Amino acid sequence: MTKNDVLFYARIKSIEFNNYRNIENGVIDFPNSDFNEYLIDEKPSILGIYGQNGSGKSSVIMALGILKDILSGKALSRKYESCIKEGCERCTLNFTINLYSKAFNDKGNNIVSNKE
Repeated sequence: MTKNDVLFYARIKSIEFNNYRNIENGVIDFPNSDFNEYLIDEKPSILGIYGQNGSGKSSVIMALGILKDILSGKALSRKYESCIKEGCERCTLNFTINLYSKAFNDKGNNIVSNKE
């Protein structure tokens, strides 16, 4: 790394659901999303989603798919209309994303900063 190199990281901190599929109101907080040794040492972390049938695992995966489509500039498919809870006019998904940058000084040492 040279002194002009900067590495960027993004981690989802939480997702808030309102009138989304079978969820009236809910929040999921993701572990290891805050600045920690995983980002300092550049070690990967693994997230597993598990639960009983009907507990919302597929809803979380579909929400992440919506985020992916939006961030990649794709138009949302009509299949996402089914995400609006029955009897409601709209649903909302609020993503909190932590952004981190790691810059290197002229001695090759890293200087770390983060933003939410």
